[in-house]
Amino acid sequence: MTSMLSGKFQTQRGFMLLDALLGLAIVGVFVTTLLSSISTGLIGLRTSEEVAIAESLERSQLESLKSQAYLSGGGYSLVSAPSGYTTAVAVESISGVDPSAMQQVAVTVFHNSKVIRVIKNFKVNR
Repeated sequence: MTSMLSGKFQTQRGFMLLDALLGLAIVGVFVTTLLSSISTGLIGLRTSEEVAIAESLERSQLESLKSQAYLSGGGYSLVSAPSGYTTAVAVESISGVDPSAMQQVAVTVFHNSKVIRVIKNFKVNR
């Protein structure tokens, strides 16, 4: 009778070990998924913050361009940018249009030397 109980106990011990390993594997998958989700969320948050700052900066630069006097050769002044961000303004002539009357301006916003946004608009000599 003791040998039957001993064999049954050993079988149960094997199942307990298997249950523990299976539970540990499930918890490991859950924790890995959770950490991956948090990491992805933080990257997305950083990217959206970068784009929001760049959009605000380009709008400020366009408003500044509107208030500046028309310069047919370009050379418009730039708005001050937060640390790590820079702006550039490129003036392009428009085919078939007198450059002293209208020009296309492209505002480019950089963050750590990487282009974040580019927007083009027109400046008219009034």
